[in-house]
Amino acid sequence: MSRFNTENASELAKEAFRLRIDDSAEDQRNEKAAAPLLGKEEKLLYALRRAEEAYEETLLLDPVRDKMRLTLRSLPRDCRKLSKHLRNALACWSAMRNYGGQYELVMRFPDVESLDGANELTSRIDETLQQLLSAAEWVSEEELPSYRGRPSGRSREGLSLFALEEFTKVLRAFWLEEKISGVFGFDQGTQDHIDDGERVATSAAARLIERAAKVLDENYDLGHVRQAMENVYAQPVPF
Repeated sequence: MSRFNTENASELAKEAFRLRIDDSAEDQRNEKAAAPLLGKEEKLLYALRRAEEAYEETLLLDPVRDKMRLTLRSLPRDCRKLSKHLRNALACWSAMRNYGGQYELVMRFPDVESLDGANELTSRIDETLQQLLSAAEWVSEEELPSYRGRPSGRSREGLSLFALEEFTKVLRAFWLEEKISGVFGFDQGTQDHIDDGERVATSAAARLIERAAKVLDENYDLGHVRQAMENVYAQPVPF
């Protein structure tokens, strides 16, 4: 069941207006009364639900992305270690050939019962070790993409920014297709008259995403919204 319904879509439409911090209370009321999504609540609800589907689908991909990040980070390092051990193993294995040690060793394998079987297994071991070393050396020298800092697409708190970005991309497409305005960008201001100087979203688009993100997960904050919207600006194509 969707988190979005007629009621909260209507509230989101009302709150998605350009907030100028320095405007008078009357001017701010006028801006809210002219919020660009008013009258488009039904279309907004449809867009929110499509965006929510993209969000949920992306959440399922997060473990895959995390595993890929670990692989890209660890594989070259471990292949360098493995290459060193394999070179030592091959040198020792080859030296054992000089006194028939290879055959003595493989004849003790439980399924080897003849000299022909020992010869066949010895050849397979030679080939396997060589192939494994070749592959390990290749990967250890290969340039793989890497991630810096926290796992890509996650906030410090562990929230999925990757999923929030995909959610934002769907709403951005709706915003531009409906010609709500020519710009879907992030903007914020500081309400200095409040004791802690609270920062608030001031662009209509940012206010929409901030409030919609809270419906998805109340732990999303303005900082997460800013990062997601800036990333979407740089890469607006859905994943």
